[in-house]
Amino acid sequence: MRKFLRVMAYEYRRHVLRRSFLLALLSLPALILVSVGAGFVLVRMETDATPIGYIDRAGVVQKPLPQDALEELAEPVQMIPFKDEADARDRFNILADQSPQIAARVVDGAQIIIRSPDGGRVASSDSWLSIVLPLVLGIVFFIVVMSSSGYLMQAVVDEKENRTMEVLVTSVSPGQLIAGKIVGLIGVGLTQLMVWIAFGVLGMFIGGANFPALQEQFASISLGSLGLMGLALLPSYVMFAGLMAAMGAMVTNTSEAQQMAGLLTLPIWRLGFTIIPFWQLVLNFLVLCVSAVGAIWLAGKVFRMGMLRYGKRLRWKEIFSSTARSK
Repeated sequence: MRKFLRVMAYEYRRHVLRRSFLLALLSLPALILVSVGAGFVLVRMETDATPIGYIDRAGVVQKPLPQDALEELAEPVQMIPFKDEADARDRFNILADQSPQIAARVVDGAQIIIRSPDGGRVASSDSWLSIVLPLVLGIVFFIVVMSSSGYLMQAVVDEKENRTMEVLVTSVSPGQLIAGKIVGLIGVGLTQLMVWIAFGVLGMFIGGANFPALQEQFASISLGSLGLMGLALLPSYVMFAGLMAAMGAMVTNTSEAQQMAGLLTLPIWRLGFTIIPFWQLVLNFLVLCVSAVGAIWLAGKVFRMGMLRYGKRLRWKEIFSSTARSK
């Protein structure tokens, strides 16, 4: 256990203190802050505080205005320019002959509503964030998993190439070595994810405070969907890390490892588009957990076989035949 913890701590410090990792860690928060700041500046630039005057030739506003009228005047007023007085009269009276319902419908404008095929989920322009958020989180999860798992695959390939692996297994068992590497890289990925989430929440608070329209979008976010994503995060990450470690032990150089890693770059974002039955969610979580355990077991198996095959690439047939014999 002590050797396992030492390997885990070494792998965590080794990758977290890298300059490339720190740059990647701060890149997304910097992008969020720049985007929010740019939006804030644009809104301020579009706000025109130039005072205007009104000539009351009819003497309508000479009398003291009631309190409710003063409150209405305190709100921002939208100025619509017209070519001439005739154009202004035409636009003002265009809905005069229509019913109040039709007039209100025309004034409100078009509203696009999207329904899922089963009719269980509805999205409109007022709740677009609930549709986009799963896609964004899927991309963020994909980046975190592939970057940190890529570190693990690269480390295994390098140690196999320079034969450091053969020296390490003289003082620590292959199982402890690969498990320590995987858990250490899980810590790296979670560190990256937590920092990004913290900056994302900070950006949401800043954006909601300065843009009232965003507050309605934030209110439409489903906490249940976020909880399901978080529940699937850890076993998915362990599964990817185990498969990446197994691929790193199978190949002989970095270029082969990158080609094989392309098999795992197939993210699926079904949750943002339809309602998933509860039994499928439970089954998905169980399959992820079993797959994570299986990926770690496979990584240990391939790791033991790969360290004895210096300069030779393992084939799937050899792995499966060795697994069948071990049973």
